[in-house]
Amino acid sequence: MAENLPRPNINLRPTPRAQCPEKDCGRPTLGKLTLCEHPTVITNWGCYFQKCTAPGCPGFFWHDERTPEDKIPEAVRLHFVYRESVSAMREGLTCGRDKCTRQANVD
Repeated sequence: MAENLPRPNINLRPTPRAQCPEKDCGRPTLGKLTLCEHPTVITNWGCYFQKCTAPGCPGFFWHDERTPEDKIPEAVRLHFVYRESVSAMREGLTCGRDKCTRQANVD
């Protein structure tokens, strides 16, 4: 399903940066420029980012403002909701060799 989603074309490709944000490590270790196509936050769709490559650094640099939801195609929004609901369904499942069962919460 994800292969048929439209590619983002909202933002122009920016010039990559080298420097990780000061709040993280501040070193010249930002990785490749990446277009966010399968976000964990829907409004990041279509935004360019770079992730720091320094060991242990959580640095991210977003080149664009968040995408307004009304600018995100319906197919992308539906896929996002589907993916979120499947992820929620998997919580609490115990899988054996040939089946998965929902376990009761035990304190």
